[in-house]
Amino acid sequence: MLKLKLTKLNFLNIFSISKNLKVFLLLYLPILTQLSCNTTEPTDELKPGRRDYTWTVDTIPVVNSVMKDMWGSSPTDIWICGDGFDARQSLWHYNGNDFTPYNEYINSATSFCGFAQNNIWMATSTGRIWRYDGVEWKRDTILTMEGYNDVVIQQLCGTAPNNIYATGMVNSLDDYRGVIAIYDGKKWTYLNIPYIRVNFYDIKYDSELSTFLISGANFDNIGKDERLYSLKNNKLTEIYSGTSGRYLGKIGNRIYIFGYDKRIYKYNGSALELWIDLSNTNYLGRVSGKSEKDFFCNTSDYIDGLTGIGHWNGTDLATLYESNFATYRTLFFENEVIFFSGNYAYDFINAIIKGKLNNN
Repeated sequence: MLKLKLTKLNFLNIFSISKNLKVFLLLYLPILTQLSCNTTEPTDELKPGRRDYTWTVDTIPVVNSVMKDMWGSSPTDIWICGDGFDARQSLWHYNGNDFTPYNEYINSATSFCGFAQNNIWMATSTGRIWRYDGVEWKRDTILTMEGYNDVVIQQLCGTAPNNIYATGMVNSLDDYRGVIAIYDGKKWTYLNIPYIRVNFYDIKYDSELSTFLISGANFDNIGKDERLYSLKNNKLTEIYSGTSGRYLGKIGNRIYIFGYDKRIYKYNGSALELWIDLSNTNYLGRVSGKSEKDFFCNTSDYIDGLTGIGHWNGTDLATLYESNFATYRTLFFENEVIFFSGNYAYDFINAIIKGKLNNN
């Protein structure tokens, strides 16, 4: 297995990319947010999360590729997918020690949604949706829409094997619009929503509100490019539009919204409300955790140019692991092993950082 020595490289702040690169950035925005299908529920009594982790790093032996999503049934059964320079290296499996390419021609994989080791879904930006039955990956369907050339699926999220949503957009030479597809256990169909010129790049489910939240972006430079929607009982409602991005994370069974302003918000069922203001910290972005006193994020050391894995314990934000590594996916397991997936700045080397609590 490849091992990578960490070096101090100046990190490109993901929240300062110019508007001219918005279309490119949004193809990868789902990697900035936390996985929604593998979360530990918080306990009733919120105790500050521990910080005594031992950290290890394993690199994925693929270059010139960007891995976008990760899903796992256990610490020894992890799937990772993305844009492989070689399409046979777009999908990888990790057994706790080694990475193995699936070695199937899969182009532009974007997202997973899994329910068990033998029931995992994977979407692509080419409209193809794959399914894993515990033995092999099989192409389940190819989404198309009349009048449009391409169907781009950005994200999957489901509450049950017969209730899975796929969000993205369709486009042609002179038009584009947001789409949401639904799997009912038998087939995929498009949800009947209004014509909206938007790319739905992320979706997560808030089980406390019984509501999906969906992030989107408009490419028409009209001044309110960033969008946020709620989806409840298959009714789509816009709850935010503006110039500042609103990205989705998850703590326990609730959705939390973060953006450029270092503030984290909640959706109360009708509007966004401020939950915590981290503007006086080195908070960089992302939210994922088990409780409001035990969540992780990205941090930044602006002097040395390093990013880090930050932890909020209900009182203060501390950087637990510092590197030039930007994390974008987190899995929590019962044995409290935490996996962070991302890629090192500039060199597109993908890796998993494992944090394991020390035994007392």
